[in-house]
Amino acid sequence: MNQYFTDRNLGRYDFPEYLRRNGLPVHVHADHFADDAPDEEWIPEVADRGWIILAADKDVLHVPIELAAVMCSSARFLNLIGGHVRAIDLARNFVNTRQKIETFIAEHDAPFIAKVYRPTPVSGVLKGKPGSVALRMDYDGWVRSPRSAGFPRRGES
Repeated sequence: MNQYFTDRNLGRYDFPEYLRRNGLPVHVHADHFADDAPDEEWIPEVADRGWIILAADKDVLHVPIELAAVMCSSARFLNLIGGHVRAIDLARNFVNTRQKIETFIAEHDAPFIAKVYRPTPVSGVLKGKPGSVALRMDYDGWVRSPRSAGFPRRGES
């Protein structure tokens, strides 16, 4: 069974507890890292542990060092999209979308960044309607992009 790691931006209680109540093993950022630990430091450690990163982080694709941390560490990063919604609503959507998420993870090699969207209309979350999962960046896409400039590739020292 996949194990999940929640970034600090998802909170320490509501989001992870909702996932746990629904049978998912969850590790919380605050239990493993300092609150101010830079993303580029904890992402590789989480990836080495085999945990799937859950975050609500709009910047990961746009901050070169964070993106490189994901791509160079073979992380599996799921970015939960929801605008300014409560963590509990993101958790409900995650549980509703769980089957699609697990299928996506099984079908995609690490590293990757994917987005988990809420259903339309968003009122479907409360009715149990699943959202969707979409790949935003994988290793090959990163290597081809200018965002990888200056960072080592696989097999390079």
